[in-house]
Amino acid sequence: MAEEDNTLSYIFATFIVGLIIYLLFFRPESTQSTTASASTQNSVTPTVSQPPAPSVTSFVPPSEFYIQHSSGKCLHPFGGASNPTDNTGLVIHEGCDGDRLKFTLTPKGSLKHKTSGKCIHPLGGSANPADGTNLVFYGACDEDRMRFEFSKDGSLRHISSGKCIHPFGGSSNPSNNTAAVIHSGCGESRLQFTRK
Repeated sequence: MAEEDNTLSYIFATFIVGLIIYLLFFRPESTQSTTASASTQNSVTPTVSQPPAPSVTSFVPPSEFYIQHSSGKCLHPFGGASNPTDNTGLVIHEGCDGDRLKFTLTPKGSLKHKTSGKCIHPLGGSANPADGTNLVFYGACDEDRMRFEFSKDGSLRHISSGKCIHPFGGSSNPSNNTAAVIHSGCGESRLQFTRK
C-alpha cells in the first residue's frame, strides 16, 4: 500500500507540474489576458491616446454679406437708400458697413438686398443682356434671368448670360458711384468681387 501511495503521489505531482508548465507556456489567449489583467490590477498601465482626427471644415459663406470689389469699395444702391425704388442703379462706392449695404444669396441664386428685399437685375430684365447693361434693384426675385454666382476665379457671374459684373469703364480702382454693369470677360483681378 505504501508503494501504491508513492505511485499516486508521483502521478499527482507530475500532473500538477505539467499543469503549471502548460498554464505558464502553452495556455490559450483568453487565459493569458485574464491572468495578465489579474496580475496588473494593482499596477499602473500607461495608456496611449490616439491624436484627435483632423477636423475637416469647409468655408461657409455668411448668410448676409457685403459685396466688396477688389478695390476695397463695395456695391451700394445709388444714393445709399435703405429701400431704393425699382430700377435704382447698383454702384461701386466707398464704405462697407450698415444693413443697407448687405445682401443675401437666395437658394435659387438671386442677390437679394437685405433692407429692401429687392433683387439685382440687368436693366430691362434680359436673360442675355448686352455688354454694358446697368445692374439695378427690382422687386421680383428668383427667376432664372436674375441668378448670380461667386465663381472660383473671384468674379461675380450672371448665370444665364455667362457674363460678369464689371465696374463701368473696367477700372481696377473705380471712382465713387461708378455703375456696376454686365459685361463679357471674367476672371481678371480688376473684376473680383467677394463676400465680406
